[in-house]
Amino acid sequence: MSAAREWLRLASDPTILRRALITCLVVGFVLTLVNHAGEIVRAEFSLTLLAQVGLTLAVPFTVVTIASVSALRGKETRAMDEFLLLEREMEVIGKFPNQNPNPVLRVSSDGELLFANDASAPILEALDAQVGRPLPPDFVTRLREAAAADPIRTVELMSGHRTFAILPVDVEGFQFLNLYGTDITAAKVIEKFPTLNPNPVMRMSSDALLLYANAASGPIAQGMGITTGDPFPEEIAARIRQSCRGIGEAVEVQAMGRIYELQPVEIPELGFTNIYALDVTAMRALDKFP
Repeated sequence: MSAAREWLRLASDPTILRRALITCLVVGFVLTLVNHAGEIVRAEFSLTLLAQVGLTLAVPFTVVTIASVSALRGKETRAMDEFLLLEREMEVIGKFPNQNPNPVLRVSSDGELLFANDASAPILEALDAQVGRPLPPDFVTRLREAAAADPIRTVELMSGHRTFAILPVDVEGFQFLNLYGTDITAAKVIEKFPTLNPNPVMRMSSDALLLYANAASGPIAQGMGITTGDPFPEEIAARIRQSCRGIGEAVEVQAMGRIYELQPVEIPELGFTNIYALDVTAMRALDKFP
Protein backbone atom coordinates (compact mmCIF):
# COMPACT_ATOMS: atom_id res chain seq x y z
CA MET A 1 0.00 0.00 0.00
CA SER A 2 1.38 3.42 -1.02
CA ALA A 3 1.94 6.16 1.55
CA ALA A 4 -0.85 8.29 0.04
CA ARG A 5 -3.38 5.46 0.19
CA GLU A 6 -2.36 4.64 3.74
CA TRP A 7 -2.80 8.29 4.72
CA LEU A 8 -6.25 8.45 3.09
CA ARG A 9 -7.24 5.22 4.83
CA LEU A 10 -6.41 6.71 8.20
CA ALA A 11 -7.98 10.08 7.33
CA SER A 12 -11.27 8.36 6.45
CA ASP A 13 -11.53 6.84 9.89
CA PRO A 14 -15.00 7.78 11.24
CA THR A 15 -13.58 9.03 14.52
CA ILE A 16 -11.16 11.36 12.75
CA LEU A 17 -13.83 12.63 10.34
CA ARG A 18 -16.26 13.31 13.18
CA ARG A 19 -13.64 15.17 15.23
CA ALA A 20 -12.51 17.23 12.20
CA LEU A 21 -16.08 18.10 11.21
CA ILE A 22 -17.06 19.23 14.70
CA THR A 23 -13.92 21.36 14.99
CA CYS A 24 -14.50 22.74 11.52
CA LEU A 25 -18.06 23.83 12.32
CA VAL A 26 -17.32 25.29 15.75
CA VAL A 27 -14.02 27.01 15.02
CA GLY A 28 -15.01 27.93 11.45
CA PHE A 29 -18.27 29.49 12.64
CA VAL A 30 -16.48 31.60 15.24
CA LEU A 31 -13.80 32.73 12.78
CA THR A 32 -16.41 33.51 10.14
CA LEU A 33 -18.31 35.74 12.55
CA VAL A 34 -15.12 37.47 13.64
CA ASN A 35 -13.87 38.09 10.10
CA HIS A 36 -17.09 38.57 8.13
CA ALA A 37 -19.81 39.62 10.55
CA GLY A 38 -20.38 42.92 8.71
CA GLU A 39 -20.92 41.35 5.31
CA ILE A 40 -23.23 38.70 6.75
CA VAL A 41 -25.34 41.27 8.63
CA ARG A 42 -25.65 43.39 5.51
CA ALA A 43 -26.35 40.26 3.46
CA GLU A 44 -23.52 41.17 1.10
CA PHE A 45 -22.82 37.70 -0.20
CA SER A 46 -20.37 37.32 -3.04
CA LEU A 47 -18.20 34.65 -4.54
CA THR A 48 -15.21 36.15 -2.77
CA LEU A 49 -17.00 35.99 0.59
CA LEU A 50 -18.09 32.42 0.00
CA ALA A 51 -14.54 31.45 -0.93
CA GLN A 52 -13.19 33.10 2.22
CA VAL A 53 -15.79 31.37 4.41
CA GLY A 54 -15.01 28.05 2.74
CA LEU A 55 -11.31 28.56 3.41
CA THR A 56 -12.07 29.50 7.01
CA LEU A 57 -13.93 26.21 7.44
CA ALA A 58 -11.36 24.15 5.55
CA VAL A 59 -8.37 25.25 7.63
CA PRO A 60 -9.49 23.78 11.01
CA PHE A 61 -10.82 20.68 9.24
CA THR A 62 -7.46 20.11 7.54
CA VAL A 63 -5.39 20.87 10.64
CA VAL A 64 -7.41 18.49 12.83
CA THR A 65 -7.33 15.76 10.18
CA ILE A 66 -3.55 15.98 9.74
CA ALA A 67 -2.95 16.02 13.49
CA SER A 68 -5.33 13.10 14.08
CA VAL A 69 -3.79 11.00 11.31
CA SER A 70 -0.31 11.62 12.72
CA ALA A 71 -1.48 10.62 16.19
CA LEU A 72 -3.22 7.50 14.85
CA ARG A 73 -0.14 6.48 12.87
CA GLY A 74 1.97 6.87 15.99
CA LYS A 75 -0.53 4.81 17.96
CA GLU A 76 -0.55 2.05 15.35
CA THR A 77 3.26 2.06 15.28
CA ARG A 78 3.41 1.73 19.07
CA ALA A 79 0.78 -1.00 18.97
CA MET A 80 2.80 -2.88 16.36
CA ASP A 81 5.97 -2.46 18.40
CA GLU A 82 4.16 -3.75 21.48
CA PHE A 83 2.77 -6.66 19.50
CA LEU A 84 6.21 -7.59 18.18
CA LEU A 85 7.64 -7.32 21.71
CA LEU A 86 4.85 -9.50 23.10
CA GLU A 87 5.39 -11.99 20.29
CA ARG A 88 9.10 -12.09 21.12
CA GLU A 89 8.38 -12.55 24.82
CA MET A 90 5.98 -15.38 24.07
CA GLU A 91 8.63 -16.98 21.88
CA VAL A 92 11.19 -16.75 24.69
CA ILE A 93 8.70 -18.08 27.24
CA GLY A 94 7.84 -20.90 24.88
CA LYS A 95 11.50 -21.85 24.48
CA PHE A 96 12.36 -21.62 28.18
CA PRO A 97 11.04 -25.03 29.31
CA ASN A 98 12.83 -26.78 26.45
CA GLN A 99 16.12 -25.14 27.39
CA ASN A 100 15.76 -25.85 31.11
CA PRO A 101 18.22 -28.58 32.21
CA ASN A 102 15.76 -29.65 34.91
CA PRO A 103 12.45 -31.42 34.28
CA VAL A 104 9.55 -29.10 33.37
CA LEU A 105 6.09 -30.49 32.66
CA ARG A 106 2.57 -29.13 32.21
CA VAL A 107 -0.59 -30.95 33.22
CA SER A 108 -4.15 -29.91 32.34
CA SER A 109 -6.91 -29.60 34.93
CA ASP A 110 -8.22 -33.03 33.94
CA GLY A 111 -4.81 -34.68 34.33
CA GLU A 112 -3.65 -34.76 30.71
CA LEU A 113 0.08 -34.26 30.14
CA LEU A 114 0.31 -31.22 27.87
CA PHE A 115 4.07 -30.74 27.75
CA ALA A 116 7.31 -32.31 28.95
CA ASN A 117 10.82 -31.12 28.12
CA ASP A 118 13.71 -33.45 27.31
CA ALA A 119 14.97 -33.47 30.90
CA SER A 120 11.63 -34.95 31.99
CA ALA A 121 12.38 -38.32 30.35
CA PRO A 122 13.10 -40.17 33.66
CA ILE A 123 9.83 -38.89 35.14
CA LEU A 124 7.86 -39.94 32.07
CA GLU A 125 9.48 -43.35 32.25
CA ALA A 126 8.58 -43.76 35.92
CA LEU A 127 4.95 -42.80 35.24
CA ASP A 128 4.75 -44.60 31.89
CA ALA A 129 3.43 -41.30 30.56
CA GLN A 130 3.34 -39.57 27.20
CA VAL A 131 2.37 -36.09 26.10
CA GLY A 132 -1.28 -36.08 25.13
CA ARG A 133 -2.20 -38.89 27.52
CA PRO A 134 -3.54 -38.65 31.09
CA LEU A 135 -1.19 -39.16 34.02
CA PRO A 136 -1.99 -41.79 36.68
CA PRO A 137 -4.99 -40.50 38.70
CA ASP A 138 -3.35 -41.06 42.10
CA PHE A 139 -0.29 -39.05 41.02
CA VAL A 140 -2.50 -36.21 39.73
CA THR A 141 -4.32 -36.20 43.08
CA ARG A 142 -1.01 -35.88 44.94
CA LEU A 143 -0.01 -33.00 42.66
CA ARG A 144 -3.28 -31.14 43.26
CA GLU A 145 -3.03 -31.59 47.02
CA ALA A 146 0.58 -30.39 47.04
CA ALA A 147 -0.26 -27.35 44.87
CA ALA A 148 -3.17 -26.42 47.15
CA ALA A 149 -1.09 -26.69 50.33
CA ASP A 150 0.18 -23.58 52.10
CA PRO A 151 3.08 -23.47 51.60
CA ILE A 152 3.24 -25.51 48.41
CA ARG A 153 4.70 -28.98 48.94
CA THR A 154 6.81 -31.09 46.62
CA VAL A 155 5.88 -34.56 45.44
CA GLU A 156 8.68 -37.12 45.42
CA LEU A 157 8.94 -39.66 42.63
CA MET A 158 11.37 -42.55 42.20
CA SER A 159 12.72 -43.29 38.73
CA GLY A 160 15.14 -46.19 38.79
CA HIS A 161 17.82 -45.27 41.31
CA ARG A 162 17.04 -41.56 41.10
CA THR A 163 14.66 -39.50 43.22
CA PHE A 164 12.94 -36.35 41.95
CA ALA A 165 11.17 -33.66 43.96
CA ILE A 166 8.37 -32.23 41.81
CA LEU A 167 6.98 -28.80 42.66
CA PRO A 168 3.45 -28.28 41.24
CA VAL A 169 2.50 -24.64 40.57
CA ASP A 170 -1.10 -23.73 39.81
CA VAL A 171 -0.93 -20.98 37.17
CA GLU A 172 -3.67 -18.52 38.06
CA GLY A 173 -6.05 -17.84 35.19
CA PHE A 174 -5.07 -20.98 33.29
CA GLN A 175 -6.43 -24.48 33.57
CA PHE A 176 -3.14 -26.29 34.12
CA LEU A 177 -0.33 -27.03 36.55
CA ASN A 178 3.32 -26.36 35.79
CA LEU A 179 5.57 -29.03 37.29
CA TYR A 180 9.20 -28.23 38.12
CA GLY A 181 11.39 -31.23 38.92
CA THR A 182 14.68 -31.40 40.82
CA ASP A 183 16.94 -34.42 41.11
CA ILE A 184 17.43 -34.90 44.87
CA THR A 185 19.13 -38.29 44.67
CA ALA A 186 22.39 -37.08 46.21
CA ALA A 187 20.59 -35.28 49.03
CA LYS A 188 18.53 -38.39 49.79
CA VAL A 189 21.65 -40.55 49.90
CA ILE A 190 23.38 -38.13 52.25
CA GLU A 191 20.23 -37.96 54.34
CA LYS A 192 19.97 -41.74 54.71
CA PHE A 193 23.64 -42.56 55.17
CA PRO A 194 24.22 -41.31 58.75
CA THR A 195 21.33 -43.37 60.12
CA LEU A 196 22.92 -46.56 58.78
CA ASN A 197 26.41 -45.67 59.99
CA PRO A 198 27.42 -47.62 63.15
CA ASN A 199 29.88 -44.85 64.03
CA PRO A 200 28.89 -41.43 65.40
CA VAL A 201 27.71 -39.02 62.71
CA MET A 202 26.36 -35.53 63.34
CA ARG A 203 25.32 -32.66 61.14
CA MET A 204 25.98 -28.99 61.89
CA SER A 205 24.21 -26.14 60.09
CA SER A 206 25.97 -23.06 58.74
CA ASP A 207 24.97 -21.20 61.91
CA ALA A 208 26.35 -23.99 64.15
CA LEU A 209 23.07 -25.69 65.07
CA LEU A 210 22.93 -29.46 65.59
CA LEU A 211 20.69 -30.61 62.75
CA TYR A 212 21.09 -34.33 63.20
CA ALA A 213 22.79 -36.90 65.39
CA ASN A 214 22.54 -40.63 64.77
CA ALA A 215 22.15 -43.10 67.61
CA ALA A 216 25.89 -43.77 67.86
CA SER A 217 26.60 -40.07 68.43
CA GLY A 218 24.25 -39.83 71.40
CA PRO A 219 27.06 -39.86 74.02
CA ILE A 220 28.91 -37.04 72.20
CA ALA A 221 25.84 -34.82 71.99
CA GLN A 222 25.06 -35.58 75.63
CA GLY A 223 28.62 -34.76 76.63
CA MET A 224 28.37 -31.38 74.88
CA GLY A 225 25.01 -30.80 76.54
CA ILE A 226 23.09 -30.35 73.30
CA THR A 227 20.22 -31.98 71.45
CA THR A 228 18.92 -31.56 67.92
CA GLY A 229 18.21 -27.88 67.27
CA ASP A 230 20.65 -26.60 69.91
CA PRO A 231 23.80 -24.65 69.03
CA PHE A 232 27.19 -26.30 69.32
CA PRO A 233 29.44 -24.88 72.05
CA GLU A 234 31.14 -21.83 70.52
CA GLU A 235 34.68 -23.13 71.02
CA ILE A 236 33.92 -26.50 69.41
CA ALA A 237 32.02 -24.88 66.52
CA ALA A 238 34.96 -22.55 65.86
CA ARG A 239 37.43 -25.45 65.88
CA ILE A 240 35.20 -27.44 63.51
CA ARG A 241 35.10 -24.52 61.06
CA GLN A 242 38.88 -24.15 61.26
CA SER A 243 39.31 -27.86 60.63
CA CYS A 244 37.13 -27.57 57.51
CA ARG A 245 39.53 -24.91 56.24
CA GLY A 246 42.56 -27.04 57.11
CA ILE A 247 43.54 -24.80 60.01
CA GLY A 248 44.45 -25.95 63.50
CA GLU A 249 44.74 -29.35 65.11
CA ALA A 250 42.30 -32.23 65.04
CA VAL A 251 39.12 -31.58 66.98
CA GLU A 252 38.78 -33.84 70.01
CA VAL A 253 36.01 -33.88 72.58
CA GLN A 254 35.55 -35.87 75.76
CA ALA A 255 32.15 -37.31 76.49
CA MET A 256 30.91 -39.95 78.90
CA GLY A 257 34.47 -40.98 79.76
CA ARG A 258 35.42 -41.46 76.12
CA ILE A 259 37.58 -39.39 73.76
CA TYR A 260 36.31 -38.75 70.25
CA GLU A 261 38.12 -37.22 67.31
CA LEU A 262 35.75 -35.20 65.11
CA GLN A 263 36.36 -35.22 61.37
CA PRO A 264 34.18 -32.53 59.76
CA VAL A 265 33.30 -32.55 56.06
CA GLU A 266 31.72 -29.32 54.85
CA ILE A 267 29.03 -29.63 52.18
CA PRO A 268 28.50 -26.00 51.09
CA GLU A 269 26.05 -26.92 48.32
CA LEU A 270 23.61 -28.16 50.96
CA GLY A 271 24.48 -25.64 53.66
CA PHE A 272 25.73 -27.97 56.38
CA THR A 273 28.76 -29.87 57.67
CA ASN A 274 28.76 -33.61 58.32
CA ILE A 275 30.84 -34.55 61.36
CA TYR A 276 32.20 -38.09 61.55
CA ALA A 277 33.49 -39.09 64.98
CA LEU A 278 36.08 -41.73 65.81
CA ASP A 279 36.51 -43.18 69.30
CA VAL A 280 40.22 -42.70 70.03
CA THR A 281 40.09 -43.48 73.74
CA ALA A 282 42.27 -46.57 73.46
CA MET A 283 44.75 -44.82 71.18
CA ARG A 284 45.15 -41.94 73.60
CA ALA A 285 45.68 -44.39 76.45
CA LEU A 286 48.46 -46.07 74.49
CA ASP A 287 50.01 -42.68 73.81
CA LYS A 288 50.21 -42.05 77.54
CA PHE A 289 51.52 -45.49 78.45
CA PRO A 290 53.81 -46.67 75.67
